Amino acid sequence: MRRWQRKTYLSPLLGRRRGSVYLAVLATATFVTVVGLSSVLVGRVRLRMTEGSHDAVRATFWAQSAVEVALARLDANPNWRTAYTHDVWTAGFPAGEATCRFKLVDEVDTDLANNSLHALRVYGMASVGDAVRLCSVVVQPGLPPNLLENANFENSTAGWSGVDFWGNCSVEQVTDYPHNGAACLRIYNRANQYAGPSQDVTDVIEKGVTYYAEVWVRGYSSTNDMAVGLRLDTTDGYQWFFVRQTWAGSDYTKLSGAITPTWTGTLNEAHWHIDTPNTSLQYRIDDAMLVEGDFPQTPQLFPVAGTWRCEVVATAAVPTEGEGEAAAAAQKTLK
Repeated sequence: MRRWQRKTYLSPLLGRRRGSVYLAVLATATFVTVVGLSSVLVGRVRLRMTEGSHDAVRATFWAQSAVEVALARLDANPNWRTAYTHDVWTAGFPAGEATCRFKLVDEVDTDLANNSLHALRVYGMASVGDAVRLCSVVVQPGLPPNLLENANFENSTAGWSGVDFWGNCSVEQVTDYPHNGAACLRIYNRANQYAGPSQDVTDVIEKGVTYYAEVWVRGYSSTNDMAVGLRLDTTDGYQWFFVRQTWAGSDYTKLSGAITPTWTGTLNEAHWHIDTPNTSLQYRIDDAMLVEGDFPQTPQLFPVAGTWRCEVVATAAVPTEGEGEAAAAAQKTLK
């Protein structure tokens, strides 16, 4: 018998289908690879952005800290106005992961040393990675309040008297030869060497507290002794707490010192007073002072509300280590 044999015929379309599937698989794999690489790149970009954001936050924090470091060092150094130079950065110093520095800017006349009461802006800079931030604040020097009324005699003779148990004198405001401002106080017609200007300070004086007394005196003799301080009237009698020194005649001389009044009995009255133990000649005074504390001292620095600011700084603007050598040397002495 004749056997039939089954023959298999391959369609030419089958090869085409297999090629199409291969291309589809290859395209899919390529797409997945591209998506995967894109995800990796996006992740890296996001990581760098996150790191940069964190660096910026840390740089801002350390820039603010640099300002605080500057204020602490100024407070610790009474000669800071001559130790630092206007608008010159200190050498960089480490703080955490940052490099910090600071500078002082006298916005009044660009001279730190010529006036202890000039306000200034304190700048702090910090760099972390590529992030650089600059923070600053204006600080105003201030002194304890003067306990004397009309201490510069610009308001006539208000608060002052020449009438005294120990001897009277005449006091008048004059505009010739003031030490500061437009006027000073002339003392004349003195009954004796104890007669002098005084002001009642009974309500502001406390027992056992140290006070600083100061006055500028201009006399008419070549040399003389003068005393400034407190005269106390108590139930146990009069008690004196004075600073005495010699002053030269025709120009102003500062008479100053610290006194600590204590007394027995009950205080009736307390007067800020001047006398000249060796003469009853006339003289002038100006810029009188009575403040709590043992002076002289550097005025305290107080931040001015509303003056804080922070800025972004380009990396190229970061000072080089060579800047501020004099200030850096002063800075090292404080460490």
